[in-house]
Amino acid sequence: MKILKKIGLIIVILLVLRILSIFFFPWYIVKSDSMEPTIPIGTHLFASRYHYSFFDVQRADIVLFPPNDTFGKGYWIHRVIAIEGDVVEIKNGIVTVNNLPTEFPMINHDKDIQIVVPPGMVYQKGDNLKTIHSLEKVSSIIGKVILKI
Repeated sequence: MKILKKIGLIIVILLVLRILSIFFFPWYIVKSDSMEPTIPIGTHLFASRYHYSFFDVQRADIVLFPPNDTFGKGYWIHRVIAIEGDVVEIKNGIVTVNNLPTEFPMINHDKDIQIVVPPGMVYQKGDNLKTIHSLEKVSSIIGKVILKI
């Protein structure tokens, strides 16, 4: 009888963990090199799906975005470089935010740019030099990466 109770408890715990992983903390496997060397291909990630319902997006957050039609299935994983109101300047491949140097890798970019991040948007990019960088809506963020395995 005790063994049946233990098996039942294990099954209940596994079901609760599965429900949490589906609805609140989905699990992903990185399949691209967009965040290398920080996050290599094959890394397992857990994301907090509702993190930004309670907290604001911060610079350096690693987040998941839905893909556009060009890239197909899966999700993009990128780092938030700047948040709304920030002035992003890329000059000679060096990224500054609000005239301050950043910890972000240099960007392989052939022209200099300067933008002000509009309200409700973030400026994001993968850590890999060859990844694109762009503005994205905060509302399109799927989740914040909270655990890398």
